[in-house]
Amino acid sequence: MAADLDDKVLSSTVEHREDDSHNESVQPGTTDVENLNSSDFTWSFNILANLFALYMIILTSSWSTIVPATAIAFIAARFPEDASNAAWIATSSALSSAVAAAFIGNMSDIFDRRSFLLFGCVLGCIGMLIGGRANSLSMVIGGQVLNGLGVGCGFLSNPLIQEIVPKNHRALATAFATIFGAGSFIGAPIIEGVFIQRGIGGALEGWRIGFYVGAGLNLLTLISILLFYHPMPRPNPEGYSAKQRLLKLDWLGIFLACAGLTLFLVGINYGGNPYEWTSAIVLGTMIPGAVLLAIFGLWEWKGTSTGILPHAVFQDRNYNAALLIRVSGGFALYGCQAFLPQVVVHVFGTDGLMTAVWQLPMSVSTIMGALVAAIILRYFKEIRWIVVGLLTILLIGACLMVLVKPGVNFAVWFFPSMLMGLAIGAEASLITILSGLAAPNESIATAVCIGVAAGFIGGAIATTMYSQIFNAKIKEILPGAISKAAIAAGLPESRLADLLSTYATKGIQALPTVQGVTSEVVQAVTEASRSAYAKSFTYIWYTLVVFCVVSAMGCWFFTSTTKYFTDEIAAPVMDRSNKNIQPNEKNERI
Repeated sequence: MAADLDDKVLSSTVEHREDDSHNESVQPGTTDVENLNSSDFTWSFNILANLFALYMIILTSSWSTIVPATAIAFIAARFPEDASNAAWIATSSALSSAVAAAFIGNMSDIFDRRSFLLFGCVLGCIGMLIGGRANSLSMVIGGQVLNGLGVGCGFLSNPLIQEIVPKNHRALATAFATIFGAGSFIGAPIIEGVFIQRGIGGALEGWRIGFYVGAGLNLLTLISILLFYHPMPRPNPEGYSAKQRLLKLDWLGIFLACAGLTLFLVGINYGGNPYEWTSAIVLGTMIPGAVLLAIFGLWEWKGTSTGILPHAVFQDRNYNAALLIRVSGGFALYGCQAFLPQVVVHVFGTDGLMTAVWQLPMSVSTIMGALVAAIILRYFKEIRWIVVGLLTILLIGACLMVLVKPGVNFAVWFFPSMLMGLAIGAEASLITILSGLAAPNESIATAVCIGVAAGFIGGAIATTMYSQIFNAKIKEILPGAISKAAIAAGLPESRLADLLSTYATKGIQALPTVQGVTSEVVQAVTEASRSAYAKSFTYIWYTLVVFCVVSAMGCWFFTSTTKYFTDEIAAPVMDRSNKNIQPNEKNERI
């Protein structure tokens, strides 16, 4: 069957080029391959093998994203002297992923897909190894930068899954990808929790094992890509060499986007923690970053017609609306990934394994949301009201999360985290599918990766904003709450300064070493700190509610999406029986 498909591709390409001789409006860079009809499509071994390799990337990227976020509280406990920078463990990865996703789709649309996926696996493996071997929190963050770049390349798999199946089957193919992601999303926190609880490698060292497993998964995925993923050569109607295509890349746009994003997000993350917003290091990074991003926007809009943001991608109104929703989805997804585990640890005082158990409602519902949403879209084909419903569910979950306090039963935690996970998973799945459907076939990877970058940018801003809000509130609430509880429990006022200093530098487990501290004082301080953390976390959920409302309003910009569900296949996979035929030879045959 695959051989028949290849013959049809060659035949249809001949007809397509003949038509082009009478149609001067065909743009350079559009695909040479006339889209195949789904009546010619079959779920052959060749298709399934290619999908398997791409699904492995989904599994590995999910693991590489979730494990570090799950372990933030425990990494901070291992390096208490740098605990104030712990949010960078998630932020640095989201930042580098956003930078990579900003241009990786465009470059893969010009060059081959495979090399970027392999490069991402190598970066991910190195980054996870560095994080696992870290002897400081800064080294963990450095590894996360490389890990984030790998994840950014890995999320290229989302459009690649879509382009090798008919549009009518894209929701189904994406739903199966969700199952692979579920393996990491559900299993990673539990496996990591077991390592942490048992102290594999020593006290406060168990979190490192999850990083080592992530490195191994990146290596296995690299092997899977080499064995199974064989896409068709990228279209090259102009006949440019690799060097010519490199020179024609919008390097100015790539520089402006990368430099602007990096400087701006670094600036807002440093603002208020640990530097004042008016300090030179904050203003000296945030302002130049904002200026570079503004120049990048003007350059892409007016300065070039071949930038890293192809203008044709933004001609569809639904795609533009989807980008806005994806940013808010990033606020929810990455913010929850970074802070829900911290809520469980600081408010309920759970160990590594129980922290993972308490995350199960959100993890499982996220997977279920993605599966159910893909199926619903497959049959109803309209996205507006589905997304409005999902954002309403997310808003309800955020409101209920405000009720979470120390001592509440598991049910009070279960329902809001389940609702939030359901909405987050469904939104991510739907917007990814819509981005691929609304984009021109020759720019699917670019369009979807721009959407991924929008989600990462939203996530980076979210974790930064949430960190600022949380740190400001915990600094305001915690010292007073601890002091009041300790004095009431019998601590002499003369020892209060020592208690606060020990708590800040060594954690609550070191309080018994302070003179005058009794078991009653430790218990009182523990309860007071949990209440203070719970109260501080509520301000994060208030912020999320605002973004849910704004995003719901953005859904009114959607138009009908039924028109997208056709029989087209954007990019069939390579027929392995003809693998000896090189792209130039095929062109000569044509």
